[in-house]
Amino acid sequence: MATIIEELITYCQHARSKPNCISTVETYLRDKLSSIATAMATTKNGGIEALYVSDTLTVLNVVWQPRMMMPPHNHNTWAVIGVYVGQEDNTFWRRLQGDTMGRIEQVGSQSICAGEVIAMPEETIHSVKNPINEFTGAIHIYGANFFSIQRSKWDSQGLREQAYSVDENNQSFES
Repeated sequence: MATIIEELITYCQHARSKPNCISTVETYLRDKLSSIATAMATTKNGGIEALYVSDTLTVLNVVWQPRMMMPPHNHNTWAVIGVYVGQEDNTFWRRLQGDTMGRIEQVGSQSICAGEVIAMPEETIHSVKNPINEFTGAIHIYGANFFSIQRSKWDSQGLREQAYSVDENNQSFES
């Protein structure tokens, strides 16, 4: 008998061939999030656990430390995120037209709490904060290999674009 995580991975692999892949994955994750929450162990450590990685799909268990923040970054692929415990506050950004330094400006925000899902198209730039004094756990699904795709981050002070480092990102989750 397959676990809920194995079922999620299989479903996402099949959904990749559908024209409305991102909304299909979003709906499925929303429907299965309570079962996933039951299957995930409560943790007292932040971190990123790779549940599945291929060239066309990555499924991660991301656990945010209390009050942890991640500066603006992009994924250069679509993403679907479902929070199973806690809360993620997402701030959305867009590139300033004509800016030679790659700077960005804020264009919106959305909080997602336990049981909620958000889908982000490929061009999304966002920053993330766990605003609570508890760990936040979320399933992150990406339409590419999260660990090898080239992408950017923006510094918190001048909002200037720079290269994104997976190693730096992973270290920020460790306490």
